[in-house]
Amino acid sequence: MEWSATVQMLITALLLGGLMVLNNISLSLIYGIIKLVNLAHGEIVILGGYLALILNVFFGFDPIISFPFVFLVLFVFGYLLYYSLIRRIVFADIRVTLSFFYGISLIIINTLQHFLGTFYRSVSSPLQQASLYIGSIAIPCHRLTAALLGFTIMAMLTYFIKNTFFGIAIRVVSENVKIAPLMGVNPHMIFAIVTAISFGINGIAGALISVIAPINPTLGAMWATYAWFAAIVGGMGYLPGTVIASLLLGFIYTLVSAWLGPRYILIILYIAMFIALVIFPRGILKRGM
Repeated sequence: MEWSATVQMLITALLLGGLMVLNNISLSLIYGIIKLVNLAHGEIVILGGYLALILNVFFGFDPIISFPFVFLVLFVFGYLLYYSLIRRIVFADIRVTLSFFYGISLIIINTLQHFLGTFYRSVSSPLQQASLYIGSIAIPCHRLTAALLGFTIMAMLTYFIKNTFFGIAIRVVSENVKIAPLMGVNPHMIFAIVTAISFGINGIAGALISVIAPINPTLGAMWATYAWFAAIVGGMGYLPGTVIASLLLGFIYTLVSAWLGPRYILIILYIAMFIALVIFPRGILKRGM
C-alpha cells in the first residue's frame, strides 16, 4: 500500500472517530450522571436524522446549519419526557428502566415507519461535493465538519461540567443523589437537564449522520452498538474514555471495511466488547463504573 493510501485511510478513520464521539458521548453522559441505561439511544439518533431530513425537504435547510434546531427540539423532548415519565421510574429497578426505554425505542421506530416509510433516505448538502486537498490526500468537507463538531461539542461539554456552577451541581448529584438536596441542589432538575442535553446531542449526531450515510427507522440498533462499544471499552460513564474508544472505533471500522468488508464490522465489535468486558471491566483506562 502506498503511503498516500495509508495516510488517506488514517484521515478517514480519524474523521469517522470524530463523528463517533458525537454519537457516543450522550450514552455515557446519561449513565454516568443518572445511572440510566438508555436502550433508545440509537433510535433517538435516527430521529434526529429524520428531523434534519424534514427541515431539508420542506424548508431547504442544510443539516450542517439546521442542527441547532434539531438539538433544541430533542432537548425539549428529553426534558418533557423526563418530567412526565422518567421521573416516576428513575430510582426503580433496572428492569423497569430497561423496559421503559425499550418501549420508547419501539414507539420511535414504528412512528417513523408509519409516517415516513421503511426505505432508506439521505439528505443532500453542498458540502458532500466539496473536499480539501493536501497533495493527493482528499479530506471530504462534510466528514471534516462532522468530526470538528464532534470534538468541539465534547470540549464544550467537558468545560461545562468542570467549570460552571451547574456543572458542579451535576457532579454533586452524580456522586451522591441523597446528599445533593442538603446542598441546595434539586436532583430531578439536574436529571431533567442531563436527559435533555443527552437527547439533544443525539439529535445533532443524527443530523450529521444523515449527510454522511443513508438513514432508516431500523438503523438505530447499529448506531447504539457503536455507542455501547465506546461505553464498554472506554468505561461506562467516563467521558474521556468514551472519546478514546470512539477514535479507536473509527480506526477499527475503517480497517475492517478495507481489509475484510463492512459485513464483518459488527462481528469484530462484539468480539472486542466481550474481550474488553473480561479483561477491562471498567474500561481500558480503568476509570469507568
